[in-house]
Amino acid sequence: MTEPASRIETLEGLDPMSIPSDVFESDVPILLKGLVAHWPAVEANLDSIEAAVQYLCQFWVDRPVTAYVGDAAMD
Repeated sequence: MTEPASRIETLEGLDPMSIPSDVFESDVPILLKGLVAHWPAVEANLDSIEAAVQYLCQFWVDRPVTAYVGDAAMD
């Protein structure tokens, strides 16, 4: 396992059209806090995990999906 990043930058108040270009070239992890807070899946999850599952089930198609779940501290 690799060592966690020694520093993480945090940017807030951005929308997808205002992300500075240097974000995409950074060697440092950058947390874009609140960037997708308005997404329906995020809003549903704020209500409950069940609400999030119900929201996501609307998009179910009978095909396999790969998903990875882990602690936020994983790298």
